[in-house]
Amino acid sequence: MKIKALYMFPQDKEAHLIAYIRDTSPEMKNDPRPAVLICPGGGYQWVSDRENEPVALQFLARGYNVFVLKYSVGQMASDLRPLCEAALSMKYIRDNANEYNIDPNKVYVLGFSAGGHLACSLGVYWNHNEVKNLLTENDSADICRPDAMVLCYPVITATCDTHLGTLHNFCGTETPDEKLVDLFSLDLHVNASTPPAFIWHTETDAVVPVQNSKNLSIALERAGIKHEIILFPEGPHGLSIATHETSYDIPEDNPHQASVWIDMADRWVKTL
Repeated sequence: MKIKALYMFPQDKEAHLIAYIRDTSPEMKNDPRPAVLICPGGGYQWVSDRENEPVALQFLARGYNVFVLKYSVGQMASDLRPLCEAALSMKYIRDNANEYNIDPNKVYVLGFSAGGHLACSLGVYWNHNEVKNLLTENDSADICRPDAMVLCYPVITATCDTHLGTLHNFCGTETPDEKLVDLFSLDLHVNASTPPAFIWHTETDAVVPVQNSKNLSIALERAGIKHEIILFPEGPHGLSIATHETSYDIPEDNPHQASVWIDMADRWVKTL
């Protein structure tokens, strides 16, 4: 396996992309692999370690090449900068698909909490003017569009109770105007070009209310977008892979019921 840190975002020298690329071998088929771009959570204030490498290793084990985005946070998170970084990451993956043995038609985005908001932003705003301005005349219009979204307890909207820290950091102010609140509320902007989505959440999430995921599911249904939503009856926010490694109050020998989400999401994307 090769691991690369790619500092490719000139506006923020701290932001970067980490690539985990599986080796080819004469002992194996070496078919082009699917790829997943992971956006950890952290309220657009930091980038969570728990939703970073532990998740990457799970998808590597399932045959994916994996890219983890350490996007701009805090004062650098406004003006759609994380979205532009996610879009450039998606473009990079497809531009280098041959080098990395990736199927360019099987490139997915996965996000947790505020990273789920970023992942869904890429799915909803992949053709936003701010994204289009990043492209060259030789780029196809949909090079930044993920083929599917996997959204884990995502922040989605301000049309219901939401995580205010995520909203404020996204907007760059604690008193956002109506235009910024509307831009933040992704359920209002789902349309026929939004990619399919796998969503999971716990009903008892006390940090990001489950209604965020329910509102997105309703919007996807109305737009005719294929999706699946899994609601686990209980569990705290921030479960990540829902094992002892990422949630210290979960026993080592008894993963949380939500730990099945990785296999469920893997099977789901393979139906597309």
